[in-house]
Amino acid sequence: MSEALKNDIAYMKALAEDGGRQPIRGGGALFWAGLCFGAASLVHYGFITGLLPMPTPWIISASWLGAGAIYALLSIVSIRASIARYGSGGAMNRLFGAVWSMTGVSIFIIAMCLLLAGNRLGHTDILIAGLAPTILVLYGVAWWVSAVISGQNWLKWVCFGTFGGAILTALTANEPEQFLVYALCLILFATLPGLKLMSAERG
Repeated sequence: MSEALKNDIAYMKALAEDGGRQPIRGGGALFWAGLCFGAASLVHYGFITGLLPMPTPWIISASWLGAGAIYALLSIVSIRASIARYGSGGAMNRLFGAVWSMTGVSIFIIAMCLLLAGNRLGHTDILIAGLAPTILVLYGVAWWVSAVISGQNWLKWVCFGTFGGAILTALTANEPEQFLVYALCLILFATLPGLKLMSAERG
């Protein structure tokens, strides 16, 4: 076994041991992500089905941008409050934060790429229909990494559930019901796990 591999294994073991001693910080950001974007998905469903009045098609984009702005504010407040009360939480929590931060950045970049490609090809609806499954797959990967670095194996079940949700949103692609399924997935696989992590953090 090479020295580099031994060092990598030792590092991962140290992270797992650190995770066993430290609760995961940052559950609040996931809690708010599920609520804000889940609500935006429900509003989107209301607009495209006529349940909500839609004065202009741009209102749909505005609702998602508004959800993003509200989430950013609540997430920053939540993370800062957690650090002020409990501290940063060690190497495991720094890596947890990095994983989820880059997940968020990846989601934003993918969304922009799909919008640009859709506008160029004239098939925006079809490409945007693939956004929800893609986001859920990224969430699943982030949950799996979180489970490995924290030693909390219940997070792997959240990962599997998120992958299942990605398949369901793919099966309802380009249908209004996709936004209902997506909202449910965000509540189940972001808000509720985030709430559990917040409870453990306080405990």
